[in-house]
Parts: sequence; C-alpha cells; structure tokens
Amino acid sequence: MINKHFFQLAILAALLLSANLTIAQNNLPLNLDIEKEQIHSEELDEERSYYVGLPSSYHAGSKKYPVMVILDADFHMHSVYTTLKIMATEGQIPELILIGVSTSENRTRDLTPTNSKIGYMGKEEPWITETGGGNNFLSFLENELLVKVRKDYRALEYTIFSGHSLGGLMTAASFLANQSFQAYLSLDPAIWWDNGYLVNQINPDSVQLLTKKKLYMAGAGRINASGGLSKMRIAQEHFMAMLKVSGVPFDNIRFQTFEDDNHNSLHLMALYSGMRYLFQDYPLQYSSSMNLDDILSHYQKISDLLGTDFTPPESDINRVAWSKFNDGKQEEAFDLFEININNYPNTASVYEAIGYAYNNAGLIEPALENFEKSLAFGSSGNQRIRELIDEIRNK
Repeated sequence: MINKHFFQLAILAALLLSANLTIAQNNLPLNLDIEKEQIHSEELDEERSYYVGLPSSYHAGSKKYPVMVILDADFHMHSVYTTLKIMATEGQIPELILIGVSTSENRTRDLTPTNSKIGYMGKEEPWITETGGGNNFLSFLENELLVKVRKDYRALEYTIFSGHSLGGLMTAASFLANQSFQAYLSLDPAIWWDNGYLVNQINPDSVQLLTKKKLYMAGAGRINASGGLSKMRIAQEHFMAMLKVSGVPFDNIRFQTFEDDNHNSLHLMALYSGMRYLFQDYPLQYSSSMNLDDILSHYQKISDLLGTDFTPPESDINRVAWSKFNDGKQEEAFDLFEININNYPNTASVYEAIGYAYNNAGLIEPALENFEKSLAFGSSGNQRIRELIDEIRNK
C-alpha cells in the first residue's frame, strides 16, 4: 500500500517548491541543488537546455551516483527532485543525480517515433505540427547529453529514463531499442500514437536484449463514454501483453493502474510507485539478529543491481549502528560507525555520530577526538558540539 505520510510530505514539498522564485527573491534558503545548463547538440543542430539536480551528499565525498533522466523538466523538475530526495532520506531508494531535459519547444517533434498528424480522436489535430524526430532525440540523449553528464559529474552507468504522456511513449520506445538505460518509467504513455505503432515494434527475436532491463508502466483511470476501456488504456495493455507473450520475464515489467487518477494527476503517484518497484530490494530490512556480514551482503546485491560497487548510505548504516548500540552490542555498533568513516571520510556527521556513541559509552577521549573532527569538517551542529565538548571537559 502507498505510504500516505510520504504523499503528504511530498505534495507539501512540491507546493512549497512551486514558490521557488518568490522565496529566492526574498533570500530565504532553499536546499535545492539544481542548476540549469546548456548543450549544443550536433544530432539536433540546436542548443538544448537541461537541469541537473544533485543529491544531498554529493559535495561531501567522492562516491558515484545512479542517474535519472526525466522529460518535460520545465514542468516536473522540482516535484521529481523533491520526491526522490524524500525517498532517499527514508531509505527507499539510493540518492541519484537527476537530469531534467526541457522538451517544451519541440515536444511533438522530439517525443514521437513516426511522422503522423493524427491525434487521439483519430483525426488530424492543429496542435500536432512537426513529428517523427524521436530517434534523433534519443540519439542526442545517449550520445551527447549522457556523455557530458558522465564527464562533468560522478555518475554511475546505471541510468533510469522517465517520461509522461508523449514522454512515456518515448521511454517505452527506448526500452525496446536502446541500451543506454537500464530502467524505465513510462507514465500513462501515449502508446495509441500512429495507430499503435510501438506495439508492432515488439520483436520476439530481440527479447534477449530486454532481459537485463526493467520497465514500469502506469495507466490512469480510463473508462470511455460507453463504460468500456478507452483507446489509451487498450493500447497500454496491448503493449504490455505483447511483451509478456514475446518472452520478456514477468519480473522485468510491471503495469499498474490508478483508477482514481486522470492523465494529469497520475504523475506523482506513479513516479513514487515506479521507483519503489525499480528499487524494491533496496531498503535494508533490519532485524536484531542481522550481523555485519548480512548488511554487507545486502549492499553487494545492490552493487550487482547497479552494475558497480555501491557505497552503503550513511543514514542506513547509522540506523543499524544505533540499533546495535541500544541492544548492548557496542562492538558491532562501533564497527558499523567505522564503515561510515571509511566510506565518507570528509563528512562531519560520521565523526559526530561515533562521537555521541563513544560519549554514551563513557569513552571520553575518543568522543572528544571525534567531536573535534566533526568541527574540522564543518559540522552543521557547530555550536551544539562546542558546548558539548566544554561540558565534557568541565566534568
């Protein structure tokens, strides 16, 4: 079941972020590490804008992060960035580098795989102008944008591609044909495009290429005027059914419907559910019997999923370490705190955490030593730590 508490936080955060410019003008601090960048595309012969959202711990160490690329970033960047940040903080997903691609200027050109002027109702539509540039757009993403991102930032190869509506159509098209992404979110996609063109591109002979990738597709409530399934939903279900009968492993694909949501309201709900699906094995399910080897084994599985060595999140290790400490297993707890120090040697909070543990255990000298280190690395609780150091020394 979807966590209601999460959605209250996520929606509140998204609403607050919608006031981003007003808040910034009033000089109030925003914990949003988002920058807008430009790139000249040889593939498209034009300048393109994109956003880069960095994870909270990016500037505190040297580890690499998975990447997520989203479309329609001018509309979705802040809400997606905030959602991912909350999910990572709660230990549901790893921290990610978020790349948001602007698609507002040439949307129908970039997000359609074929030349067609026929709209959803089966007739030519005035809003459908230039179309069929999807393959060139995907080449731009793979051969230019991702290359630059991996050059400029500490990015892992593991990359998620997410899109909604026509953007979802392109993520589904990329799932069938491209190898630069390992996971896909296709949110209420326009699979109906060009008489269901994409369904006919599912080739049983190329299924082997799909076995190492994952696809999450979401569909909004789709009942037509006569009470039956709409053209939108029928096309989506047809696409997923064809993947299954063609031999794509069931564990690699999921189709979820949101009957109480429409095309526009679905996005945040489906984003959350889709990320939970992609990282369903990520959360560390701690139990008191779990030992250090169990914990390291869990994160080795995450490394295997991401295709590279994955550094356990500081917050997850801290959670287990304090549980061990409070259960009277102090030696195991200190081993875990030391793992964080080894993984994040330039982060103030790792020294602060072990400092508190030493202090609670009555080990004054190592407590003071680590509190001093946390100050040297710029602890966010500077004044509090200084007062604690003075209090300990004056006992």
